[in-house]
Amino acid sequence: MPTPIPPRPRKEVTWDDVTDLVMRKLQALIRQLVSDGFTHAEAHAAAVARFELFCIVEDFAGRKRQEKKAADGKQQNGEDRTDAQ
Repeated sequence: MPTPIPPRPRKEVTWDDVTDLVMRKLQALIRQLVSDGFTHAEAHAAAVARFELFCIVEDFAGRKRQEKKAADGKQQNGEDRTDAQ
């Protein structure tokens, strides 16, 4: 039986790490669009628009997650009250 690979230690992610990753992804997208025949300006505009859309979707998803946590917390608190009585 193969020996399981131990998990890598978690590295703390900084905002610089996130920024670097986002910039690399956007640069790769721009290169791909330019190679597909778009001008650099068109590719840049498309990449920025895609990033802005991603931010909007993530913001919406984050709000929904917070609402769900709040609703779950209220539901749990309601259950706790009935258990205590």
